[in-house]
Amino acid sequence: MNQTLKNFLTNWKIIILLVALIFSYVAIQPQFFGNEGATIRSVIPNSSAANGGILNPSPKLTPLAKEKIISIDQQVITSENDYYDVLKTLQDNMSVKVETNKGIYTLLSSADIFGKVDLGMKVYTAPTSNIRKGLDLEGGIRVLLKPEEAVEEDIIELTIDNLKERLNVYGLSDVVVRAASDLSGEDFIVIEIAGVTEEEVKELLAKQGKFEAAIGNETVFYGGKKDITYVCRTADCSGINPSVGCFPSGEGQACQFFFAITLSPEAADKQAELTNVLAVITEENNRYLSDDLVLYLDDVEVDRLRIGAELKGRSTTNIQISGSGFGATQQEAVTIRYKV
Repeated sequence: MNQTLKNFLTNWKIIILLVALIFSYVAIQPQFFGNEGATIRSVIPNSSAANGGILNPSPKLTPLAKEKIISIDQQVITSENDYYDVLKTLQDNMSVKVETNKGIYTLLSSADIFGKVDLGMKVYTAPTSNIRKGLDLEGGIRVLLKPEEAVEEDIIELTIDNLKERLNVYGLSDVVVRAASDLSGEDFIVIEIAGVTEEEVKELLAKQGKFEAAIGNETVFYGGKKDITYVCRTADCSGINPSVGCFPSGEGQACQFFFAITLSPEAADKQAELTNVLAVITEENNRYLSDDLVLYLDDVEVDRLRIGAELKGRSTTNIQISGSGFGATQQEAVTIRYKV
């Protein structure tokens, strides 16, 4: 190979490297001339923003892909401070026009008991890159939870899943919940939440969560040992339904799961009373009752399950709950299933 060819190949390698570096820079820093506005960090469920059609941003979105507020009642919003300054000028029960980079919404302002007006959103100054900053740069709270007594690894994992579900219910998107241990082997749960205050975190984590299941507008049972005396977590009575398994669904995969629970006699009688008046319907050769079993966490609906026709009017303490998880892949469908 002569010297000219060597120089040519070397130059092309340098050019390819430079092109790759340029594309990488554009991917993380596409806003070369700034990015004015207030990016929506989270939307509180059942708030004015949520009822008006603004969606809580997915944690999977890059910073620049999240929805950004541009103006409120034609007042230009260039930063987080602009957004909260405008809120101070609003009154309770006002119709407010909010323009974002994805649409225009008409919201109804609401005031708390102290007269503070809110629209139900947490925002931060719009980022200029897709780099995700840590708590030290962006601000937020890191909480370290220690179990009162030694627990098994599966209990830690179950607690983490429950905490994630509960924090998601509150509309928080920038949340990290993970297991940790110290040098002595003690287990902890680390929670990192960006853009919240210490008081807000205490309010979310310190109070006991409320779980209930309802048919129609009537509660069948509440979470806790009073109504639910046993929840199966072993492979013989919970997991992926062996008679159905996982299967293609649309452009992804679906997995059918099940788990058994034991109700108290009082909860079983309540279930019999509420299901006895329901009609039996047939769908795809399966017989169900005309109303669903709706699951609520802290008064927010988290899932809706069909009720088998065989439970109509029956006061049974042993029941099996089933449902489906959907995802782009089978693993994702299984993961979603464990969050239900």
